[in-house]
Amino acid sequence: MKLMKTRKILTILSVGVLGATLTACQNTNKKTKVTSAPKTSKISVKKNIPHKSNKPGNLSPNGLTARQNASVITVYGSEKYGKDWTKTLKKAEESNLDISFHSRDDFSGIDKGEGYVYQVAPKGKSSDTYYTLDGNGSSQDIYFYQGNHYLGSATIKDIVTYLNKLNRDDVVNKLAGRAKIGNQEADSGTDDSDSSSHKNGKSNIPGDAGEFTMPSNMQGTWYGYYGDSLEEITIGAHTLKNEGGTYQLHKQSKDYDAKYSESVFKQTEHILRTVSYKNPNYDFDGIGTQGWVQPTGGTDVYAPHTEAGQAVIVNYNTSGGFRSLLWKSPELAKKNKNTHFSDLKQLGAYINDSDDDDSDD
Repeated sequence: MKLMKTRKILTILSVGVLGATLTACQNTNKKTKVTSAPKTSKISVKKNIPHKSNKPGNLSPNGLTARQNASVITVYGSEKYGKDWTKTLKKAEESNLDISFHSRDDFSGIDKGEGYVYQVAPKGKSSDTYYTLDGNGSSQDIYFYQGNHYLGSATIKDIVTYLNKLNRDDVVNKLAGRAKIGNQEADSGTDDSDSSSHKNGKSNIPGDAGEFTMPSNMQGTWYGYYGDSLEEITIGAHTLKNEGGTYQLHKQSKDYDAKYSESVFKQTEHILRTVSYKNPNYDFDGIGTQGWVQPTGGTDVYAPHTEAGQAVIVNYNTSGGFRSLLWKSPELAKKNKNTHFSDLKQLGAYINDSDDDDSDD
């Protein structure tokens, strides 16, 4: 009897041990599930979502202001060529972006593009990053340099497409607000694509409504023949330099009575009343200039145009007719000196020439 009791006790103990073991295993499994769940939740699937959901940038290659133009060129130079261009961009983001104009005579190795050599630099600093331009609008070619070393080229349209893919429009817009073109101060609240909105540089000259900003595609040095003489005309953001000297371009108040006055004339001898001019008769709209208190005479108009596949400026007077066709280089001006473009006849160009001499662009 004692033996049977002992076996019963052993059996009960065995069952108890087995039950405890099973319970322990079940608890262990539960703990494993609990501890493994957070590990699974920590596997980040969302990290890729922002990249996938990012939409391309919304920059447009059309109608860029001078500041936006300089900004997209600088950001593209950094993304595409790195090195000095990246250094320039980073420092400009900490201060301002300065774009200065230089004569080609100062650079032995920069031979692409037309007109000025543009230097890109942080405010108050020097840099080794330069570019040149050829053409205008979205098809304008930009040639990139590091010092005298040519890096490559791209059109404004290609540059904007490239930056949109990288979603860099935010950087471009911020940098544009910190940009200074020539003597134009940075002002993030000013859109220099609209000349009438520019109010910087207002002086105490009677009737002065502030500086007039020339369109970016007209800025630079141009060459044309006035008769048999080759002349050089340099258009800055707010200046025009020709054989007569350097003139400041300003807007005149609409309510100003611009009657001739000897004292005001002397005060404004090198200031031109500048307006956006719409030609009612011909397709040659542009920028018109007059003396500040000019009593009589027409308006000198500088109209951006295209001839022979090249960006040009048609210079004519509303009273005297066609004056000259301005090109981006003296070589182009000389090459086309005796070329008669038929669309210019409407301005009175080549009026004494035979129709046999005319050629279409």
